[in-house]
Amino acid sequence: MGSSSSFRLLLITDGFDDDTPNRVAAAVRALPAGLAAVQLRAKRLDGRALYDAAVTLRRVAPILVVNDRADVALAAGADGVHLPGRGLGVADARALVGGRLVGVSTHGRDEA
Repeated sequence: MGSSSSFRLLLITDGFDDDTPNRVAAAVRALPAGLAAVQLRAKRLDGRALYDAAVTLRRVAPILVVNDRADVALAAGADGVHLPGRGLGVADARALVGGRLVGVSTHGRDEA
């Protein structure tokens, strides 16, 4: 796992296809080392396909966060999970992923 406390920029995928790993690797290479983390956001993938995508991106992303699925993040060795606002609670996610990153979407001040 990468050093999750050092990144300042979160690159978010918009789906996943055969070229995604190449695009992610090129983006990461173009930035100063340690600056970026990658969030795998691929809403159309089922659990197995999301896991396979995460394992693939794990090879090129210095820090990897998986969208919506704490179980997939953990199984793929990701550095964290990003949860939907009305999804699994933060405490429950932390119980699953331990010290990994946990992010949550918010859509207004009340949710923040």
